[in-house]
Amino acid sequence: MKPTRNGRRKIALVDIDRTLAEGSIGVLFVHYLHKKGLFPDSSFKIIQSAVSRNNAGIISYQKRGEIIIKSWAKGFRGWNKLI
Repeated sequence: MKPTRNGRRKIALVDIDRTLAEGSIGVLFVHYLHKKGLFPDSSFKIIQSAVSRNNAGIISYQKRGEIIIKSWAKGFRGWNKLI
């Protein structure tokens, strides 16, 4: 893996069969970023709510995914200026 122009490395993770983490690695990553103060509270709460409502059978897995992706987009907005 080559460093980017600013010397930092980029990484992309794909865990289709859940061998790296039980559940959604994207949700786990957002949880980590939120804990470190790097992901907005409002978007984090929306993601957590979507996961809880899906687990309770209130919304479908597809709807959960739509909510999470929109919340990621909002939460990660402006990151290209930080990295």
